[in-house]
Amino acid sequence: MDETGTNATRREGEAAGLPGAACRPDAPAGHDLLDTAQVGVLREVFSDADWHDMIASFRAAAAAEIDRLHAALRQRAPHAVAAHTIKGLALNMGAGHLANRAGRIEAAPAQEAAGIIAGLHEDLAATISAMLAV
Repeated sequence: MDETGTNATRREGEAAGLPGAACRPDAPAGHDLLDTAQVGVLREVFSDADWHDMIASFRAAAAAEIDRLHAALRQRAPHAVAAHTIKGLALNMGAGHLANRAGRIEAAPAQEAAGIIAGLHEDLAATISAMLAV
């Protein structure tokens, strides 16, 4: 593909630190939230109904883990497991930006993680909207 297509967008995501993703680390919108290659594979394999069911399951699981992550940070408990779970869920569904943020939180000390976590539920909501548009 030429420089105006998916491969160019993917290289931008890789430069931002997320291999294979089309994402920016700042205020993403639309498809910038998604790993278009992963989402493309999922859309080829699953029917529309199954895709929507997967999105609903992803939304519920990711939201629960985000809540768990917030609770861990409030209680000064280890947060890496919840962040790692969010990262894994997001990577499986092609939610590149969310996976990138979760990876940063996973690797960060608690004080730094508390700053990165702000807006994570909003990013999840924007990611869900982008997935539903595919």
